[in-house]
Amino acid sequence: MSKNLNIASLDIGFHNLKGGKTTATSVDQLREKLIAPEASDIDLELFLLPAGACPTRELPHSLGAEIGGETVEINGEPWQGGVGFGLTPNINKDYSDAYKHTTEWKALLLTGLKRLGMKQVDCLVLGLPCDEFYNSPTAVNDVIKLSKGLHKIDGNLEVDVKHVIVLPQPLGSFHGYYLSEPDENIRKLLKKAVTVVADPGYGTFDFVVINKGEHVLQQSAGSTRKSIRAVCLETARLLKQDNPDLTLAPNDVEQCILTKDWEIVVNSNLVNIEDTFKKAADNIGKAAFKHLRTTLASSSINPQLCILTAGGAEVFKDIALKESGADKMLTSPYSIYLNVFGYLYEALKRKQANEW
Repeated sequence: MSKNLNIASLDIGFHNLKGGKTTATSVDQLREKLIAPEASDIDLELFLLPAGACPTRELPHSLGAEIGGETVEINGEPWQGGVGFGLTPNINKDYSDAYKHTTEWKALLLTGLKRLGMKQVDCLVLGLPCDEFYNSPTAVNDVIKLSKGLHKIDGNLEVDVKHVIVLPQPLGSFHGYYLSEPDENIRKLLKKAVTVVADPGYGTFDFVVINKGEHVLQQSAGSTRKSIRAVCLETARLLKQDNPDLTLAPNDVEQCILTKDWEIVVNSNLVNIEDTFKKAADNIGKAAFKHLRTTLASSSINPQLCILTAGGAEVFKDIALKESGADKMLTSPYSIYLNVFGYLYEALKRKQANEW
């Protein structure tokens, strides 16, 4: 394999934009970098940005460089991608299956390509929620069409994407977990067990069952909107029961999650909403895992292991083992980046097999 191969991965979510690139030319090299980073001379660059995007004219320019993200060009107009949702109410958040067709998604794609810093990407790997990946006849081809080819990022930069791979998001998480797990006994378990990967993101809660580390049981794959956004909505609903005049948007609760500051102003008083949020997480988490269990039961699948991943892992971890039906729950300190690792893994594996 060429030493100059340019592979990259982007995880364009409803809440975060994550990406990575590596100089690894094999799966083994990438694993060595994750397990013993100080002993490896392989480069692995990662980034994490908020998934907000809007025209730059709609942002408070008084903040200057504090706005963050990257400036890209959409139809001749400057956009800022990778910015926080709290900067302006003008940032549109589309949680539907049409998300990938929005200008915001395109801005985030260009933002990711710009942040990666490569003029040519030989292989770019992205993901889709399970329902779209398995049940939409056009979703994968749509993402490939939107991502492949020459992209004008801004007036000074063009990026040429030669090949695109699209995966169901939880499969990326499984590969990322397996790749980065230092315990060889757990890796052996994953190669022999029936494992459900639960991926509670901001917009969707995705899951898929993987048999013996290789075979995706497609009939077990699914998505539900019982996600972190649903927890935010449930928190607002519970608070409104006691405070009928309260106006609280999901974004306000989301800011509490991000900042770990759980105090909000209610009728001119500071109120701590952490306990309400935990109650909401319990309500939504139980409903999400009930959906998962029902899907698995309909195919007579009994998972032995559960990998809990993505940004919502921390929110649902207290109920995941009890509600998932698995015997053992696995989490990773790299949880937020597991999809990124797994996408890079897939590019390297397919290249070694001469599949692209």
